[in-house]
Amino acid sequence: MTKQTTKHLTGTRKEWLEARIELLKAEKELTRRSDELAQRRQALPWVAVTKAYRFETEAGNVSLADLFKGRSQLLVYHLMFGPDYTAACPSCSAIADSFSGSVVHLANHDVTLMAVSRAPLPKLQAFKRRMGWTFPWASSYGSDFNFDYSVGFTEQQQNLGYEYNFHENPPIPSDAQGAPSGHAAMCGVDLRTFLREMPGMSAFALEDGVVYHTYSTYARGLDGLWGMYQWLDRAPLGRNEADGVWWRHHDKYDQRWSRVWCRRFRGRREDMSEIGNHECSREPVLLAGGRPAALGPADWLHLAATPTFALMALLTLIPGSGSMDMLCSAAHAMSPLGGMTVMYLLMAAFHSTPWLKRISQWWRSTTRTRSHL
Repeated sequence: MTKQTTKHLTGTRKEWLEARIELLKAEKELTRRSDELAQRRQALPWVAVTKAYRFETEAGNVSLADLFKGRSQLLVYHLMFGPDYTAACPSCSAIADSFSGSVVHLANHDVTLMAVSRAPLPKLQAFKRRMGWTFPWASSYGSDFNFDYSVGFTEQQQNLGYEYNFHENPPIPSDAQGAPSGHAAMCGVDLRTFLREMPGMSAFALEDGVVYHTYSTYARGLDGLWGMYQWLDRAPLGRNEADGVWWRHHDKYDQRWSRVWCRRFRGRREDMSEIGNHECSREPVLLAGGRPAALGPADWLHLAATPTFALMALLTLIPGSGSMDMLCSAAHAMSPLGGMTVMYLLMAAFHSTPWLKRISQWWRSTTRTRSHL
């Protein structure tokens, strides 16, 4: 192949095809090896869970068996959100962004997908609303669940060393610094507090009333669940992380690029998923707790119309308000509601669409459907 002006190797279509066919052989071999590994996972011995773990959920205080929701298989993502966090780990959040679409499919194949974190349930629910997630999320606050499955650690363990990903890890210094510090800041805690939680995934089976632990994986073992990376591994520049950690919570990216894409894709709804429907929607974006996002001048003008016309209607009913109502004095004589009053009320109704959309979006954010769970 020949080198041209681009920094990357270039060649003819024939040269590309030859190289691609060679790569395809390696990809097929990897697929076969992946299939074999999946079978080995399923062949692992099951271990009966004898401890009576309790969880707080939207349905109340429940057992581990209750998390199965009537199914025989349970997949738990150990999502990093400690009791002292103000937000979930950005990496775990990026992984969890794909859960809501998978939950319904898994539920119809005898599998329940559930996230579990140590933070109290109200914190989880508030962050779940902020992210727009709909998958089930339970709190293990006050139980040993996270500690027993090596995704939660005490200060003493941090001082003495701890087991994670099936091997012993050295103590974490009190003044620890490093790449995760940025993510710790996004969670509102220092690095040591941040590292009292770790990511992982565990699988359980329920048979004859007995819960069994069947599988767990941690660290890079979670790459296959990180949908974003599956796409990046096929992008021309790959993960492209020479400058370090770049991702964050999906509502914290610079919105300037979104506005550029919004103009490009306006009116092409099938393409808007590339940037997130909320970016190109004319409806207001909601933040945590159902609060509306910041509005632009045009949004304020749209919202101001209805109360302005309603106020004008009210003024026409006040005795002595004078000149406005005299324009329709004949109609006023026949009805307690003057002609201008009726007109202003109609105008207020005609301009109420932005308010109705806002109320509707707030309502949807607080009553996410869970009928399939």
